[in-house]
Amino acid sequence: MALRIFTEPQQGASYDELLAVAQLAESSGFDAFFRSDHVLKMGDVSGLPGVTDAWITLAGLARDTSTIRLGTLVTPVTFRHPGLFAVTAAQVDQMSGGRVEIGLGAGWYGAEHEAFAITFPELARRYDLLEDQLALLHGAWTAANGSSFEHTGPSATVSIAAELNRRAAAIGRDLDELRTNGLAGTPNELLDKLNDFASQGIDRFYLQVLDLTDLDHLRLIAEAVQPHAPGS
Repeated sequence: MALRIFTEPQQGASYDELLAVAQLAESSGFDAFFRSDHVLKMGDVSGLPGVTDAWITLAGLARDTSTIRLGTLVTPVTFRHPGLFAVTAAQVDQMSGGRVEIGLGAGWYGAEHEAFAITFPELARRYDLLEDQLALLHGAWTAANGSSFEHTGPSATVSIAAELNRRAAAIGRDLDELRTNGLAGTPNELLDKLNDFASQGIDRFYLQVLDLTDLDHLRLIAEAVQPHAPGS
């Protein structure tokens, strides 16, 4: 099982703090370092020293690390112009030597859109934008060198929105209520839970790091959990 580190810098983090976590994650053998792509804090935290841009952060990490994979969970399509994002992500990937993974989503945090005057369409429209973005990125990154890329159309990409809607409807769930769950506990308790996930075919897990100043807990996971995780 690949264990990956996931951070939430909008809650308050400098680049140096993120770099320290990323470098420790790399030296400890974690598979990847991901960060959220938000521009407004959530809840009762200061958010200081201030907002940071996810892709500028990844560009810096691309040069300040050497082996760990890098990405976002996830970049909202409402934040990034499709054509320019294709260039941005490709450049960061080149800077990293091919270590970038693209995480895209429809966006959900209306307050940050309002705060930064970013258009926040209805959910159905946001999923349309996500489908269009996926098709455009596919076209951009599969075009021959030097040629202009073309929008390959919905038929060229899997309709994530349709599949998610179908599965949610099948179990009577509202898409707006869907959330992911985290793990907590002692190293042995975490290993038990990871084994449960592995038995269901899950082979990748993101470990959310909220306190970026507490590197000891990251070392603990690296020493007591990661070597014993399923598939290690």
